[in-house]
Amino acid sequence: MEKIEEKPVTLTEAREILMKRKSEGELNTTQKMCLEYLNKIPKLQKNKVEKLKEELQALNLLKPNKIVELINVMPTTKEEVSLVLEKENLKKEEIEKITQIISNYV
Repeated sequence: MEKIEEKPVTLTEAREILMKRKSEGELNTTQKMCLEYLNKIPKLQKNKVEKLKEELQALNLLKPNKIVELINVMPTTKEEVSLVLEKENLKKEEIEKITQIISNYV
């Protein structure tokens, strides 16, 4: 299989991609297992994921892969956000702002 594009996706977006592929034809074993897992875990609705991603991007503090990681984990405290972003060298105020934004979607 040829790789056409590579970009980080949230769990919600991954589920959507696999659901689309399933409707177009048969999923392989790995894809089926992933879809089963994604159907079991809590997830944000697509529109909320997009809004949260936009808000975090607007801060201009994080790379796309870190934004996706935050959305997948949905940390609820400053300490949890700090753990996810520990290598990002963010200020305390920036961590607090990110935590506040995420808390609006939990």
